[in-house]
Amino acid sequence: MGMTDLVDISLIDPAGIDVAFRNEWQELAKLSARPNPFFEDWFLLPALEQFDQKQNVKLLVARSAKEGALVGLLPVQRKLGYRKTPIVYYQAFIHSFCFNGTPLIRKSWSQPFFRSIAHWIETTPDGARFLQLLALPYGPDMVEIIEGGFGKGKIFIQNLYNRAYLNQFSSNVNTYKEYIDRTLSSKRRGALRRAKRHLENMGTLTIGDVPVNDEVIADYFALEKTSWKNPEKSGLSPALIEAQEKLFKEVISTGAKQGCVECRGLYLDQKLIALAFQLRRNEYLAGFKTVYDSQYARYSPGFHVLLNVIKTMFEDDDVKKFDSCSQADHQLLDRIMVDRMPMAQINLIGSSRLSRIIMGALSKTSS
Repeated sequence: MGMTDLVDISLIDPAGIDVAFRNEWQELAKLSARPNPFFEDWFLLPALEQFDQKQNVKLLVARSAKEGALVGLLPVQRKLGYRKTPIVYYQAFIHSFCFNGTPLIRKSWSQPFFRSIAHWIETTPDGARFLQLLALPYGPDMVEIIEGGFGKGKIFIQNLYNRAYLNQFSSNVNTYKEYIDRTLSSKRRGALRRAKRHLENMGTLTIGDVPVNDEVIADYFALEKTSWKNPEKSGLSPALIEAQEKLFKEVISTGAKQGCVECRGLYLDQKLIALAFQLRRNEYLAGFKTVYDSQYARYSPGFHVLLNVIKTMFEDDDVKKFDSCSQADHQLLDRIMVDRMPMAQINLIGSSRLSRIIMGALSKTSS
């Protein structure tokens, strides 16, 4: 039996999935080699309702050929037209609330998954030339896995940048104090201490875990509307703002009930002045939404609350990786997170010589 025979690939309609499939999906999320809360059922299905109203997105599902167990899942949509050419391809589904495009793949199944994807691209009956992955963490381990599945000549990198990341395994420190002493200059640490003292002189300052409930979600929106992140200043229509708020409430509430959403808050005399939501799966933490009261901006409330998140990494043995989910060159997060995660947009093609020629002509970089 060849390696591609180990995994069967199919496309299914998310609208048609049942409770049994959702249970399999949830089990896959728990057992994934590289966690990705953005593609778990509690996050992805509400996002599809909001961002895929024409129901173009399908779930690319991988099952073990022998036992039928779900071993991989990726939301994709069929696209026509690539760089002003009539090429058909599949693209991973990414939306404005999604910051990680890693497929959910069960541990020990990563290379069989990608080998089967390569075979699927070659044999798909609708003429698709390639699969495009977006917002993909493309560190050395992922490079090795995809190259093992596709071969170097079938991977075309369209965009590559680094974003702030913290892997406790690579920090070579044992305590939060050691980490901060190495990461921040003495001048910056002094400025933060002074800012904190100013806040403490204004009242009782508390920082730590916040229970996720309707009240704290309402607090988040209240802070957002008084800050530079106010969606009403973005040019979005009131209907779209309302729809995005509905999605935010649903994913935060549902994720929290499943233990997949955490919240950290900074309070001054019981008044919330900074708030950060993170998504959680196993040892992986993903930054999601951070907001602060601009009235206190000079005292770096957002900085304090994010440092507190990092502090818990050195106190919670179960959390080892913190993905900022930020853009490149983030002014704040690049200061406090020492690692960098390569992020890529890549095109994966089949063995067709014509596909290689076409992609080589249209692409920036291959590997």
